[in-house]
Amino acid sequence: MENDLQNTLDKLIESGSYDNPALNKLISDYTTYHLVLVVLGGLFCLALALLGVYLWKGFRRTPTTDRGTSTFERRTYFYGGISSITVSLLMALIVAANLSNVLNPRRGFAGTVNMLATPPSGSQAEKLQQAFNLWLQSGERDMPSLIQSHIDDRLGWQRPKAIICGLLLVIAVLLCARLWRNLVHASAERTAKVTKGPWAACPSGWHGCGLSGADVDGHRKHPGLICADIAHPHFRLDHRSSPR
Repeated sequence: MENDLQNTLDKLIESGSYDNPALNKLISDYTTYHLVLVVLGGLFCLALALLGVYLWKGFRRTPTTDRGTSTFERRTYFYGGISSITVSLLMALIVAANLSNVLNPRRGFAGTVNMLATPPSGSQAEKLQQAFNLWLQSGERDMPSLIQSHIDDRLGWQRPKAIICGLLLVIAVLLCARLWRNLVHASAERTAKVTKGPWAACPSGWHGCGLSGADVDGHRKHPGLICADIAHPHFRLDHRSSPR
């Protein structure tokens, strides 16, 4: 079955004429749509790029452990920075594609004409395509009521959807940032405890804690060996181990 709307659009675009107000209206809305995508995509791309730079600087600034391994904070900075930069590059490609449609909207709009499918006979979609076809053939600027009502109905649920999605995005970003800070803080505390050891709370080291030259299970041990025993994960100090 032949698609009358598709044929009409092909003829108008191939003619290269700018004298049809109906077609100019469609192309103007098409340009505005892609311009919004360029602005929003550009903002996201810039935000991700800045986030990637911030995380990379945090990775370079965060030291490794005494053993030379990366801490949880350092690994988070690294993988987060790499991911942010990668996604920002992908977003840049999407922005560039939409920008090309803004700069040359007729060419971009012509590519979408072939995507028009022939609707089932007697359906609402067929009536809508017929209304578009008659409007384009008339060349009038004012949009038919059937088309305008369809656009209003679509915007009626698209606007709340966009607002809700925007709010959810902001909430998700804030929650992720708070969770990341809490995880990094908890990891830093665990790393500090492991690095300092169980005698870190004693201001005078193992001497102040009574571990200098202590007898452990009846055997004289050097303080450094006692510290090594305490650092061992299976160390347990019971009543038989008393410093002297």
